[in-house]
Amino acid sequence: PPSLSSRDSPSGEKDKRCAQRAQKLFENGHSQKALESLSSLTDLADLDSAEERDRLRLLHPSTPQIMPACPVDAPRIVVDWKWIQAEMLSTDDGTASGPSCFGSNYLAVLAADPHCVDALTFFIEQIVNNNLPKAVRTLLTTCLLVSLVKDEKGGRRPIAIGDIFYRMAARYAADLVMGKAAVKLGSHQYGVGTPDGCTQMVHSIQHLLSQSNPPSTESGRPMACLSIDIANAFNTLDRTVILNSVYSDAQLSQCWRTLCFGYGQPTFALCLTPSMLNA
Repeated sequence: PPSLSSRDSPSGEKDKRCAQRAQKLFENGHSQKALESLSSLTDLADLDSAEERDRLRLLHPSTPQIMPACPVDAPRIVVDWKWIQAEMLSTDDGTASGPSCFGSNYLAVLAADPHCVDALTFFIEQIVNNNLPKAVRTLLTTCLLVSLVKDEKGGRRPIAIGDIFYRMAARYAADLVMGKAAVKLGSHQYGVGTPDGCTQMVHSIQHLLSQSNPPSTESGRPMACLSIDIANAFNTLDRTVILNSVYSDAQLSQCWRTLCFGYGQPTFALCLTPSMLNA
C-alpha cells in the first residue's frame, strides 16, 4: 500500500480524485465514462495559481464592441414536445453539470411525467426564442472553466462546461439548421452534420497515397502528404463577423434567436479550481 506521504502528494491526490470519480460513474451506470476517467492521462492546470488564471484570460479575450442585433424578421420557433422528452432521457450520461449543478439524471427522472416535460418544453422554447430577461440569460450562459495541460511548453486546453438548459436549447436550434449548414460548408468542412465526418479525410488521403498508380498533379509529379501542427482558431475569429454572416443567410434563420441569446452579449466563465473540486 502507498505510504502516507505518497497519498498526500499531488499525484496521490489526483489518483484519489480520479478513483472517486470513476467509482461514482460506475455506481450510476456510466461504465464507459468511468473507464475513460481511469485511462485519462490529462492533467488539470492549477487554477488556484494566478499565473494559470492569467493564461486563461489570454485565451478568452474580451469583446468590447457591440454585437450585431438579431434580425427583426427572425422566426419564432415552436419546440417539439417529443424531442424534449427524448433529450431529457438522453441527458443521463454522466456528463458534468454547469454552474447550476442541474444535470445528468436530474432531468432524466422527470421525463416520465408529462407535466414536467410540458414545463421544460416551455422553458427551452423561451431560450430558443431569446425571450428571457437579461439576468436569466446571464445565469444560463455562464460556464465553469477548467484548464487541461496540453504540453510541457505551457500549452493549455480550456474546457467550458455550460448549463444543461442552454445546451439543450442550443442542440435544438442546431438540429433545425444542421442539414442546411452542412450543405453550405460542403467540401470545406467535414465535421459538421456527419458523425465522425473528419475521418473521411484520413481515409481519402490514405486511399490516394496507397494506390499503385496514384493520380499526379498538373506538373506531373506524384502526390505526397505533409502533416503539420498549427495553432487552432480558438477565440481568434471575430464574433461580429460570424454573427453578421449567419444573420445575412435567410436559410439559417431558425437559429438566429438562439444565436443572439448565446452570443449577442459577453458571457462569464468561472474558473473551477482544485480547491473547489476538493470541497
